[in-house]
Amino acid sequence: MTTTQRPRPSRPAAPAPNPASRGVILVVVAVVLGVILLVQGGGVGFEEASDELEIESGVAPAGGEVDAPSTTEAETTSTSVPPAALKVVALNAAGVCGFAAQAQQFLNVAGYTATDVGNAASQRESTTVYFAPGFEVDAATVAGLLGLELSDIAPLPAGEALAADAADVPADTNVVITLGPDVAQVIEGPPADDATGDDTGVPTN
Repeated sequence: MTTTQRPRPSRPAAPAPNPASRGVILVVVAVVLGVILLVQGGGVGFEEASDELEIESGVAPAGGEVDAPSTTEAETTSTSVPPAALKVVALNAAGVCGFAAQAQQFLNVAGYTATDVGNAASQRESTTVYFAPGFEVDAATVAGLLGLELSDIAPLPAGEALAADAADVPADTNVVITLGPDVAQVIEGPPADDATGDDTGVPTN
């Protein structure tokens, strides 16, 4: 007996993919790849943001204060000592007898009791207050007592003898004053009506 094979029914063909769905998938894949590349390459700005935070770390927060810069250098370039401890030498450069002694008395009253006197190497018309390194402030104060300006102070000159006798200016002297006649009225006070000047011209302490 012959068996007759029935033809198998053909399977329905798979539906063609929707072009719109394919486009959406491609867009999603592209976005994911873009995010991965940006994160790996630092393109999202994480490093730049951290750098900015480091730069701005010195800015004080609201209501806070930033540490003041160190003043060590300024403090070491000027030293002020009590007047009684300042070693001053007053040199007579005015050619007036006893002028340095008068200046010494004037300074003693102001508290500068460590003042010695001597004669200047030469006569001068104006007074100069010289200072050793670190005693600028003290020299300015002494100049102010004598009615002088800041332009009348100067560092002790190297290699120049200010005194007629070098022994009158010891090495540990802080301030040297070469007294000219311009401070006579300050040191001596207002002249009396019957006062007479000493014209001998001999510069004696």
